[in-house]
Amino acid sequence: MRSALTGYDPKLDARSAVPLTLSDDMAGLEYDPHRMSAAIYSAVQYPVDALVVSIPDIDVLREPILAARKKNIPVIAVYTGLQAAKDLDILAIMSDDHEAGRVKDFVCINGATRIPALLERCNGVLSAFLAADTGASSNLTEHIIYLEKSRNSTGPAYAQTLAENVRDRRSVTGIVYLTVPTFMELNLALLTSLNNTRPFKVASFDFNRDMMKCMDKGNLHYSVSGLIYMQTFMALLLLYIQLNVGEKVNQNQIMTGPKLVTPANAKDMLAQEEWSLNGFLDYAKAFSMITGRQVVKTELNWLSPINEHWDALSTGARDAAKVLNWNMTEYRYDQPIRQDLVEYSINLALNDTNTQGLLMSNAHNSYIQYALNQTLKQVPARTALVNKTVQRLCDDWSFGKPSLANDCEVQPPWNHTLDQVLPYPIVGIGSTFLWPSHQSLSWVGENGYEAGKEYADAILASGHSQPICVVQNDEPEQQMLMCRGLYDRMTTLYGATSLPPFDTYCVRLAPGDLSGASRKVTDVGAGYRYDSVHTTSTMLFENIKYLVSKGDVSEKVLVTTTGRSSTALADYVAGKVGKIWSQQSYLNGFMSVFELAFSTVLQDKTWDFIATGPSQVDYVCDKGQVFNKDRNRTSLYCRTPLGFHVGNPYCQPCPVNFYSDKYNSLNCTACPFGTFTNQSGSSICQSCEEAGQKVVACQDYFLNKEKASNITLAIFLPLGLLLFAAVVATLMIYALRNRRKRSRLADDSWMLDYKKIMGLYHDSDSGLGSQDSGSMIERSNMHSSYKPDGDGGGGVVRRASGRPTGMFQRSHSTFVGGNSGIQPMDDTGKAIGVYRNLPVFVRRIGGSRVHLTRKLRIEIMDVMELRHPKLVELVGVCLQPPDVCVVTEHCSKGTLTEVLANQDLNFNWLFKLSFMSDISRAMEFLHQSKIQFHGDLRSANCLITSRWEVKVGGYGLKELTATQQPGYGRMAHTGTGSTELSRNGSVQRNSLR
Repeated sequence: MRSALTGYDPKLDARSAVPLTLSDDMAGLEYDPHRMSAAIYSAVQYPVDALVVSIPDIDVLREPILAARKKNIPVIAVYTGLQAAKDLDILAIMSDDHEAGRVKDFVCINGATRIPALLERCNGVLSAFLAADTGASSNLTEHIIYLEKSRNSTGPAYAQTLAENVRDRRSVTGIVYLTVPTFMELNLALLTSLNNTRPFKVASFDFNRDMMKCMDKGNLHYSVSGLIYMQTFMALLLLYIQLNVGEKVNQNQIMTGPKLVTPANAKDMLAQEEWSLNGFLDYAKAFSMITGRQVVKTELNWLSPINEHWDALSTGARDAAKVLNWNMTEYRYDQPIRQDLVEYSINLALNDTNTQGLLMSNAHNSYIQYALNQTLKQVPARTALVNKTVQRLCDDWSFGKPSLANDCEVQPPWNHTLDQVLPYPIVGIGSTFLWPSHQSLSWVGENGYEAGKEYADAILASGHSQPICVVQNDEPEQQMLMCRGLYDRMTTLYGATSLPPFDTYCVRLAPGDLSGASRKVTDVGAGYRYDSVHTTSTMLFENIKYLVSKGDVSEKVLVTTTGRSSTALADYVAGKVGKIWSQQSYLNGFMSVFELAFSTVLQDKTWDFIATGPSQVDYVCDKGQVFNKDRNRTSLYCRTPLGFHVGNPYCQPCPVNFYSDKYNSLNCTACPFGTFTNQSGSSICQSCEEAGQKVVACQDYFLNKEKASNITLAIFLPLGLLLFAAVVATLMIYALRNRRKRSRLADDSWMLDYKKIMGLYHDSDSGLGSQDSGSMIERSNMHSSYKPDGDGGGGVVRRASGRPTGMFQRSHSTFVGGNSGIQPMDDTGKAIGVYRNLPVFVRRIGGSRVHLTRKLRIEIMDVMELRHPKLVELVGVCLQPPDVCVVTEHCSKGTLTEVLANQDLNFNWLFKLSFMSDISRAMEFLHQSKIQFHGDLRSANCLITSRWEVKVGGYGLKELTATQQPGYGRMAHTGTGSTELSRNGSVQRNSLR
């Protein structure tokens, strides 16, 4: 696993002990906050598994650290930035810079840079002086000198400038260096420049061997130790456990300082500062562990497995011993615990010449006191055996004298102040808050009282407010503290009368005594209606679960427990238990061994307790895992054949190409077709489209996609072509129709020359009766000057020359007169003319000018296009005023009125029926045409051909006829702006009249 270290780099040899791969390119950034920010962002994107950071400037580093936490990357702060770590809610392992400044009452701060975290050190010094009422200014900036020197300035030269600044501050009698590099660079030169102008006290933060030499020479009077190596080592150690087991300490800070270093304790503090794990890896050490083994026979005649708490505890201790290359001897006792057996185990362990420390698990306070007394009794005898000459040489030993290495390794840790060896360290596992206080005694475990408060908050959040707390009948101190914390929290919130007396509320049960448990819980329920039950151990939880199954405890009651057992986890997934808090037994065992290692040298630690839990279990199996309830496990911490532990054997990672996107899933889901996972334990499937065809799992997808594409192409390509062809054909038909409409409206073949039809031109102009298709529309002045208007067929035709003379007195049927066959127009406006060498009937409908609109053109073309053997065909229209005429087919026998009025003609009924049949056929066709109706059907409009057939005429042309009515032009066409043809054939534009 990868871990990134940003900021201070103490050249960790812990890399060889803690199996984490450190990213070296992120270390040694010399407190450049912006470079550190970029490094953290880079680590988040890389990504790394965890981050160890220092926080010199929270304003710059807040966002990148929050970005790491959003990615669920564990972050631990070391060296500097305690308040920043509190604000960001991350674990801080460091010395309190503000409190470090209080350790001695002197001032004159030499600030190396404007890093906020370093200013806290100066602020601590100032606070101490203000508290002592020394009269110092409360303005922090007045006590800081910043080293803003140029690149070319040397240490001595700059020290001279700095000395002048210090001399000008006449009240200053002390110099405090905030960092080791500043002290090493400037101290000697500065003191030389000051030249004993007045007595100064010199102090610095942090401590190393070179600073101790300065202290021996009198150039350094005080220093403050923060155990820099220990900060980073503990951070890596805790991250290793969190990444591998998922357990982390349940506290926000572990304070490694401050510790004041004076000439009197300098050797001891240097030994602590130079402590490194390599010294413990080079040769074997040994320790003993005294823990319990609990086997309980119940009324159901089954034996419970080894208590998983003890098993996980021992597993963690053994794993830590393996890392340290230490030997561990384990002493286990059965329940009930007997004091004489525990004391016997303590004596047996301490009399072992290889034992150099003692771990005691969940022991009574009196057992810890007994072990402490025994170790203190051994100190004089062990001191007498020490070779003091070798001890003195070892104090001065450095890597330049390797011959002393073996001798120094076998020397016990020495207290130079007392001039004796240190007692064997004792680490208690589990917190009672009643332990004796001693420098060689420390604790790793749960803060039971605070845990009880947390239980109360969780129970209240679940909607319950009347709990009972269950402890073992021998009243273990840790369990009692949990119940007391829960009780106090509830009564504080709801009042002292909200719960029954503590002795009633705290139910004491014997593990495995089911009948006794049933009786006691029933008795409590008789006088107190509880709605939740909290058990303080796994075995007690089994009791309550059994009572629930029997109905002695209602299923509506919320059951919570402390103790992450295998059965409790299974019940949590199944919903049989509402909340679980883990005692983090593995972490307790692991950290207790390292705490023992720390205590062999750290004779004056600033911490004596590491709170590891309890920690609420949010879920059993993470996303990407599945809960396997069929596994028969007796321990949460099993080992693989290679010796590695399995943190939770109930959870199995989803296989490749399966995923689980929920916590505590019972089944993995197959990735949808077209997605895949490239490793087991995935919570999401990746898209084949994004990954490409090189992924083996996606090859079938792309093959099927290609097949589907081919099938789709085979089906839809012809359909697409057909659709395209249909669209093109539709567009072509539409275009042709529009073209036909345009050409139809532009067709002027129906516009006839009245003069030519009536033979009014002289021979030099045009011969009579010579009209043919080429002369249908003569290129005369009148027709060449006609232009349709803007609406596609508008125009005005004016009168040209004078009207002809002569009268035509005869009817439609009289076609006589000369070789030409032309008969002039009579007073009724009827005449016979010649068109294309055929006689045509000409009927004058008016003499007014005609506005040739689009509507009028369409009407004329509709009539022109009508073709039926029983309809009189329209030959054309003459539009020259005053002779606006309709030219139709000539029917030689005249109208039906004339024929029926002729007494000389006698028709039989067969003949009359033939007339009627012709008329009905014509009307039937007319009704189905665009004309739709005749509107003026009478005998005068029924014409007889030379073959005695009846043809219907007088239909259509209603709009044209209407143009010749009085006022038509003013009502319908005024202001059309259309073109009109004047008498002289010139084109004119109508004005708005």
